[in-house]
Amino acid sequence: PAENPKLVVTADEMRAALWLGDHSGRDDIIATNVHCQPVTSISPCDARAFWAVGLSGRRALVESWGYTDQAVSANGGNGKRYTMQPAPYPERYTLNERVFSEGAPADVERLRTEYHVKWLLADARAVSGVSPNLARSAHLVYQAGPVSVFEL
Repeated sequence: PAENPKLVVTADEMRAALWLGDHSGRDDIIATNVHCQPVTSISPCDARAFWAVGLSGRRALVESWGYTDQAVSANGGNGKRYTMQPAPYPERYTLNERVFSEGAPADVERLRTEYHVKWLLADARAVSGVSPNLARSAHLVYQAGPVSVFEL
């Protein structure tokens, strides 16, 4: 059994990320609403939930930034370890989260055109949740339990 079951990546999460890796291009960029461990964390965010990129093998616009140069160099800032530092690009992070929580077509289009995001890996267990509007702004191509993959 897992030491902390909240940190376990579920079979559905694994299936979705592996499917994405199998069906996307090697240089495709994804966006995900999975950043924290456990995935249900609100605050503080331990930003080391790297399974979405680890299992899919794709780069993400914003993912777990706990190991980035920015986070590591900020270690101790505001009394927080590097794993708990805020996202290094606040505007990009805000847009990313808004896409999943609101699903507005203009935000989805901005991810596609400005940041060249081609896929969304949306986990309903994540803090932002997944807006039902997202299915009107992007094409649902795969679903496994609480995890949906959309193509832009």
